[in-house]
Amino acid sequence: MKIKLAMLCPVRRKIAPGDEGTEENRIAILAQGLAGLGVDVTLFAVEGSQSPGGFVSIAPRPLEGKPEMDSAVSEAVALAAAFTSIREYDLTHSFFGPAALPYSELLDIPMVATIHGPLSEAQMEMTGRFRKVNFVVEGGSEAGNADSGGKAAPGGIAVIAGGAVEYERIYREILAKRENYRPWGHYENLAEGPDHKIKRITVVPEARLSYQKHRHRAEQWVVISGEAVVTLDGEDIRLSAGDTVFIPKGAAHRMYNPGSVPLVFGEVQMGDYFGEDDIIRLEDDYGRSG
Repeated sequence: MKIKLAMLCPVRRKIAPGDEGTEENRIAILAQGLAGLGVDVTLFAVEGSQSPGGFVSIAPRPLEGKPEMDSAVSEAVALAAAFTSIREYDLTHSFFGPAALPYSELLDIPMVATIHGPLSEAQMEMTGRFRKVNFVVEGGSEAGNADSGGKAAPGGIAVIAGGAVEYERIYREILAKRENYRPWGHYENLAEGPDHKIKRITVVPEARLSYQKHRHRAEQWVVISGEAVVTLDGEDIRLSAGDTVFIPKGAAHRMYNPGSVPLVFGEVQMGDYFGEDDIIRLEDDYGRSG
């Protein structure tokens, strides 16, 4: 499955290849490399940045040269702009620095954050505090050399030389471990009780769930954003944002995203059992059974 990546960039300067040794140049080269590997890259960056794929402007102009207080306010506004839509991706890779890390607690998608090693004492403390963030120490063997002025990366934190191939591998390892990651997209469990369960489900463009039914639960679906085609006992029903459909217990059903943007819908399950093993798959695009 193609990875849909949101790359969150610092807004001090435009992201573009050019000045060697700058972070902006490294990010631009990495984005180009990832796109070449088939990753669907969207840059969240300052206006005028160069992206090999999608682009979302989070600041109208670079912050370089602004007073420190003005820059802090502008960065906060940029982060707020980014995180209104960043959750629609499979994961986000942040180069924004520590200010972006608290947002990981609000996301239902993984966050990768790059640190240029070796680690300082403050960075060591940071990696322990934000446990939902997948930290990557970039710099190869030197990043793990405690004698070079910092600390070696603790176990569980990837240490790499850098480059698109290594990052693409890390992305896939993170997504493969994710319990709610599926070939068609992902879901988030919002609430659960003895007689109900509520999910927020995202389906990537032109993907569909298996054609299935349940023994123990009925479902109510409501489209939050995007376009949907629901197949219910052989009949196709088109839905848009705000539309709902009821799935009776035992009815065969499927959700399909025919659009070019992610489909997001809410699912309210009602019954006496909500385990993932209460899925009887009649058809499946990914060869799954059960």
